[in-house]
Amino acid sequence: MSSYKRDNFYIEVDNELLSFYRVNQKLYMSRYLENNLIDEKAILSECSCLNTVILTNNNIISVIITNTNGELVLYNILKYELVSSIILTKVSQSTKYIDIVSINNCLYIFYINENNNTNTLYFRILNNNLILSPPLALDNIEYKNELPFIVNIQNYELTVCYIKNSYPNLLGYRKFNQRKTSWSNFNLLDSSYYPIVDYCIMTYKNTLIYSFIFYKQQKRYIQLGLSSGAEIKRNLIQSTNNIAQYNNLIILSKDLIFLTYVDGCVLKINQINASSKMQPVCEIPLPNINRINKYPYQSNTNITTSFILEIAFQNESIKTDNAFYNKHLNKITELICEPSKLNTTSTESALNSSSQNNHLSIVEDKVHESNIVLELNSRLRVYEEKIKTLSKNNMKIDEEKNKLRSSITSLHEEISKKHNRITALEKALSEKQNLVSSYESKIKELMDYMKDLQLNENELEKNQEEFSKLKTLLSESDIVKNNYINESKELKLHVNSLELILDKKTDEITTLKKQLAYYEEKNKDSFIKKLFKSGN
Repeated sequence: MSSYKRDNFYIEVDNELLSFYRVNQKLYMSRYLENNLIDEKAILSECSCLNTVILTNNNIISVIITNTNGELVLYNILKYELVSSIILTKVSQSTKYIDIVSINNCLYIFYINENNNTNTLYFRILNNNLILSPPLALDNIEYKNELPFIVNIQNYELTVCYIKNSYPNLLGYRKFNQRKTSWSNFNLLDSSYYPIVDYCIMTYKNTLIYSFIFYKQQKRYIQLGLSSGAEIKRNLIQSTNNIAQYNNLIILSKDLIFLTYVDGCVLKINQINASSKMQPVCEIPLPNINRINKYPYQSNTNITTSFILEIAFQNESIKTDNAFYNKHLNKITELICEPSKLNTTSTESALNSSSQNNHLSIVEDKVHESNIVLELNSRLRVYEEKIKTLSKNNMKIDEEKNKLRSSITSLHEEISKKHNRITALEKALSEKQNLVSSYESKIKELMDYMKDLQLNENELEKNQEEFSKLKTLLSESDIVKNNYINESKELKLHVNSLELILDKKTDEITTLKKQLAYYEEKNKDSFIKKLFKSGN
């Protein structure tokens, strides 16, 4: 029943039943004719999720899947083959369930996102230019059973039905205003203090019909309801241990409403009248039931319903499609719609029996019957008054129940708002507590740092004395250094002066050497001359 879990949809076109389902990332299509399988084949690979299958007014079948790349893709089917595809958008990883319907060349996308263990129903519109509207959160819903919400279209009017996330369980719906592009408030249909395991909803003309199954003391009950304006007529089916988990509502072309469900090993079909009362019309034995499944269903036949039941028993299986209901309900609908046949038969039998009596007995019988009729009429008037009183009381009780349900809804909304406010405050408080904790840790770090600084300051004070001594020594050494520098300067000056004297002396020595050499040379010449003179 859940496209996210089971990936299975049924489409019936011209009495041929088509089944679309996913197995191991492959999309398959099966064809059935009068409950017999005539073809089965894989039509697509790389399919991670089959989201929905749409049957348009032109009998065009469209399949919308999520591929292995996380893209939402639409395929059209022609002659049992995929003929075209278009990528619609990207699917978020937090999306748990998707349902898509088509109205006026637009796709209306419903999906669920989970945040902090809360499932929220969102809505978006994808127009024919592939422009996606911003996400709109409709409500927090219950997502314990397989079907979190049901989208219904009747005369281009869009309705979404769901169970509100509350206690008690509140079953209701919202209507979409096409002109204003807005949703109505939550309209309450019914409530239950016990878990709802399955539900159906249908809109027909100005009436909304719903049914749901709930547990109570290890038994299952079916609750019915017809809503027409502000008036809701309800009926509770007698409890039994053997009512199956699934039920389904159907409407035939002759404005007849039926409820289908399995009780033990019997498939029961009951007609629902305008007062939500039920009349059994058909019981089909199903020995040794192995499996019962409920899947989304669309058709262009004379049957109006949102789901199909698939029941496997012994070595057989049945599907509650158009052929099934035509087989079992045609004669019944003819009798219901043409009660004159029954009246004619009963009138003829009465005439034949009366012709056998004599005239006297007829007169006596008529007198006796007239007395009985008078007495019965008087009793009938009393009963009618009692019934009117009971009806008025029931109407008052229903009004009180509706007021009580409305009060419960308003209280629940207030509680939800307060809960959301408390959650926001708790979140803010938690953030502030985290901030305070971070500040406390920072303060502790600062205190530790200050302690370290104090210790460093004490050490610094101890070192200050040594520093002063060192500074004194340094100043003394500076004085000594300066003295040495001055002395070295004086020595440099003295050395420079000595160097100058040395240079002068060196020059003098050089001059003297030159003079000495001159005189020596001169003495040599004079000696030679004297020597030559003495030889003569």
